[in-house]
Formats: sequence, C-alpha cells, structure tokens
Amino acid sequence: MSPAESKHSTRKNLFLLDGSALAYRSHFAFIKTPLSNDSGLNTGALLGFLRTLLKLIETEDPTHIA
Repeated sequence: MSPAESKHSTRKNLFLLDGSALAYRSHFAFIKTPLSNDSGLNTGALLGFLRTLLKLIETEDPTHIA
C-alpha cells in the first residue's frame, strides 16, 4: 500500500470464498482428532471455516466477502 493510500481509501476489496471447499478441508484437517461439542456433534469443520474467515478479515481487511 502506497503512502497515498490509507485504511479509509476508496479502494474496495472483494473476496470470493468457496465455503464448501473450506468446510471439507477443515473437516478432514481434524479427522484423526475430531472436535465435538457436549452433544457429540462434530464441530471441526465449523471451527476451521471460522478461523480461516476471521484470519482473512484480520489480514486483508476486505470491504466485501461473498
């Protein structure tokens, strides 16, 4: 980012996410040690998806996500 650009610039960032691919990848990342809630429901895919989404928001500061 150049000095002329700032966080409040008019530049817009659009990120397109493949949610199915992220959930699939996250599910199998925890396949050997699955994460589950008190009811026994597998939550590894949800955790991985949200961690990826939050990291994207934190590092890239997008204006739009789809």
